[in-house]
Amino acid sequence: MEQIKARHPDWRFVGVGSQFSRRAGVQLWSDSSLWSIVGVTEALTRIPRFIYDYWKVRQALLGSRPDLTIFIDSPAVHMRLAPVAQKAGLRCVYYFPPSGWSTNRRRLAHIHSRVEALIPAFAYSAEQYLKNGLPVAYFGHPLVDLCQPIERSLALERLGLPEGQYAAILPGSRTQEIRLLLPIFLETAQRFSQLTWLLPTANPQLEARLRRALPEPPAWLRIIPGRSREVMSVSRAGLLASGSATLEACLLDLPHLIGYRLNPIDWKIARLLNFLGLFNVPMFGLPNLVLQEKIVPEFLQDQLNPDQLERALGSLLQDGPQRKQALNDLSRVRHSLGPPGAVRRVAEFVERMALGQSREEALREL
Repeated sequence: MEQIKARHPDWRFVGVGSQFSRRAGVQLWSDSSLWSIVGVTEALTRIPRFIYDYWKVRQALLGSRPDLTIFIDSPAVHMRLAPVAQKAGLRCVYYFPPSGWSTNRRRLAHIHSRVEALIPAFAYSAEQYLKNGLPVAYFGHPLVDLCQPIERSLALERLGLPEGQYAAILPGSRTQEIRLLLPIFLETAQRFSQLTWLLPTANPQLEARLRRALPEPPAWLRIIPGRSREVMSVSRAGLLASGSATLEACLLDLPHLIGYRLNPIDWKIARLLNFLGLFNVPMFGLPNLVLQEKIVPEFLQDQLNPDQLERALGSLLQDGPQRKQALNDLSRVRHSLGPPGAVRRVAEFVERMALGQSREEALREL
């Protein structure tokens, strides 16, 4: 949006987002901050909110009739909204479409049919569509542009820290993630208290919550307001929740471990779905999914315990073949995310479609 508005300051953006979208100039119909969920039980508690937001956004979309509608992720809402927009004659594209790791042709064709153009952010996803004769617009991943390496001295200066040995804890930003992951990460970190562990907070609300939970942090722990990329840039290794932060870690050369836990009910539901053949996820870490091989150690549910994390983390912290291999694998992930310029290319593609060009015309001129 920032790139498009720089060329078209008179263009108006309306839709859904949070604080960053508002800063970029979007007139918000709804705040999507609460759309992000973990597990079935949390989803059930949010159903009334989803229904309310869906109808609110649907009415606003049909009433405003924009020149182009851009759906981004959030398939629970957008996969239902897309056919409504299509039926109303609205032109739509889908950035970060759902089922990014699916090889099911019927599922891919179903997603493809809902919009005029798909913009997957991962090469693997784009390849699956193309393999099945479903054209897409692929330009690489935006984090390559947004997550540039930071010189260690500059990162330390921004953090207000002296030279030293640091490690990172990034347990996610959702309430359930903090509750289920942070205690295990902290117990593991305590076993490496010769390092100073940095815990960046995604927003002021999360920082306040953490400071209430840890009113007197141990000497080896520092809570840092924001600055997660600076934290990763100065750290020797990290304990990370599964999510986009793991890709940032690859781009910033941070060897790390990936952990995730669901509440007991959601875990039982997941195991049942897996037993019935309805849910099969051999890997859950984004770096591993990008390369389709397990290069970053993953710890799920009961595997996520301080003893296992301690053993795996020790080999990453020490100079040796395992750390060297980890750094080489991070480089492979960086290469697989595509070349720089994805943000600019996506903006130009969206701009051309908003001006009336077809998907084929817009791609041909890029």
